[in-house]
Amino acid sequence: MANKFFLIFLVCVISKDNCLFRSFSRSRIETINYGLQVTFMVILFVLHWRNEPFLYKSQNLSEYWSRAGYVITTVLGLLTVLKVGPERKITIAVIAINVFILLIVFWHIVIHTDRYKSFVKVMKKRLDFSLNIYSPRLDFAKHIKRRVWQETWTTLLLTSEQFKMHENKTVAFSQSPFRPPYLLNFSGTAAERHVENLKIIRQIGIKNYTSAMAPLSTSLIKLRSIIVDNFVGPDMYYAPEFFTHKIIKTCFGKAYVVPFPFSVVMVYDEDETVLVLAEEWEIERYVQQNENKEIQRRRHVRQTLRALEGKVIIGPSREKNDTEIQYYRGILSIQRHKRSKWSNNYNMNPGFKITVSYVDIQSPNERVVGHDVLGITEDFQMTSQLKKLFSDNKETVHIGLAEIQKLMEEYRQYYRDETKWKEETLSYGFFINVYDNPSIPLESLPALLITTEENQLIQSLPESEYPSLIYLYERMRVVNLSRVHQWWYLFWEDLWRKNHNEMPDLIKNPEKFSPAYRTSLCYYPMTRIELEEFLGKCGSWQDGGKKGFLHSVFGGRKKVTSKKWNITRGDTIEKESIIQGRNKRTMKERMMIMKDIMLKRKNFQRARPFFILREEEDSDSENGDNSDGFNSASEEETWL
Repeated sequence: MANKFFLIFLVCVISKDNCLFRSFSRSRIETINYGLQVTFMVILFVLHWRNEPFLYKSQNLSEYWSRAGYVITTVLGLLTVLKVGPERKITIAVIAINVFILLIVFWHIVIHTDRYKSFVKVMKKRLDFSLNIYSPRLDFAKHIKRRVWQETWTTLLLTSEQFKMHENKTVAFSQSPFRPPYLLNFSGTAAERHVENLKIIRQIGIKNYTSAMAPLSTSLIKLRSIIVDNFVGPDMYYAPEFFTHKIIKTCFGKAYVVPFPFSVVMVYDEDETVLVLAEEWEIERYVQQNENKEIQRRRHVRQTLRALEGKVIIGPSREKNDTEIQYYRGILSIQRHKRSKWSNNYNMNPGFKITVSYVDIQSPNERVVGHDVLGITEDFQMTSQLKKLFSDNKETVHIGLAEIQKLMEEYRQYYRDETKWKEETLSYGFFINVYDNPSIPLESLPALLITTEENQLIQSLPESEYPSLIYLYERMRVVNLSRVHQWWYLFWEDLWRKNHNEMPDLIKNPEKFSPAYRTSLCYYPMTRIELEEFLGKCGSWQDGGKKGFLHSVFGGRKKVTSKKWNITRGDTIEKESIIQGRNKRTMKERMMIMKDIMLKRKNFQRARPFFILREEEDSDSENGDNSDGFNSASEEETWL
């Protein structure tokens, strides 16, 4: 915006057609104008070249061309003013350069569209992969968990009739870099809660999420209860131990609670400074300050002023350079940082700038007075002006104050109920206990859901989604039979995931390539000969595989790094779900145990055990290792 303003300033101010430069010749003024524009755009070009402010390289290149084109056209305009060269040819050159720059900018926009990327893949016959299948440090367990276990649970919760969101539901979050996200307008579905859990884990990471699930001390539980019941909403106070912000003088603002991980977010009235209180000592300090009698007195003064908001009151006013204060009828207003209103049409946003607009003063202009005339101080002392303001509007204050206090209690009650509703629909522990825990034995799943979830629909999930869960456990069993099965599944699953839209041979045979089908190739490792026969039947084996991608898979990624892949039944993986010394149960036995538990689920004692993950070591469940980065097949290694 500053760049555009400066250019407009140059064009409009440094001109022969205004009063400033009327006495100068037009050629001189236009020469100076164009010269300044060229200098300014060269400086901007250099700054852009050194800083590269955009995220993508193509965006920076597009801006380079745009600014370079402006410099060139401005130089040509300067030549026209100086009458250097034929004017007609310079005009044609300016038009040609503008068209050329426009085409380049348009090109850089097009190359980032999905349709263009798909077209390039088809033309180059390129295969894309989202993970480095050749990496010796590939975390098989992590990727299988995400692509089989977690993807199935997400599909169940988002698509099942009993769990999915309502039609036309818009999922909105209150998000900030200072705190975890919070789901707004919750309508009571498990799918919404599941999405909220995923949003939280992406922002805070698996370690912080797991720590937040730890059992709380009795003192911390009590502090949280006091805050939720009494100290949420506008007119809350917190003075940090070390606070050097000079603008903030009252330390009042709006406080709201993020239920998980529990934190108090303080947004101050003066300049929207945000402070997040998450440590126990900070929360304890917050409660102590707001329970202080002096702070409660100040809060009462603020609420009394809120009681007069929007009302016609009798208030003080005075003329400039006049010490005498007179009282007139006016309307009291409170200016906040935002205009959005809560469900009952009251603005709960932070901000407390009070003004009174008088309408019955004998003056052609409306008079507006602020804190100094009204007698409002930084510590909200009961000044003589405030005493008279409250006494002159005693009846209005009495009615309005009761309404404000009732409104604040309704506000706190609304979010208390919503927090409880969310926890009852799908707990925050579901992510740790089930979603990120593929080692749960099938026979233990019903008991786990019954003892950790309150929602009966979630508790009965093993019964209502019985076929899907049996298929899920069978997929996990087959994929984890051996390291070969794991590698084979990840390769073909990723091939389908990243390339099936561009490969007609795959789209024509989803039952043979898609992981959603039990007959898919990804569940059945084969030898080279068997694979060639299989692909030949599908019509996907071309040119004998001599120049295709699969030739490099079995023969080596490159000639320099040749590899051999031997398909064997060995290298089995121990299941964490099988206790040492216990015989492995068959799938049929597990199903019978699960059915028996579901029949007896009413006899279970309700408890909330805490499950600790031992697998993840990274800070975010969505980020893979560096060794599992994105890669594509080279141009020599193309189609099957």
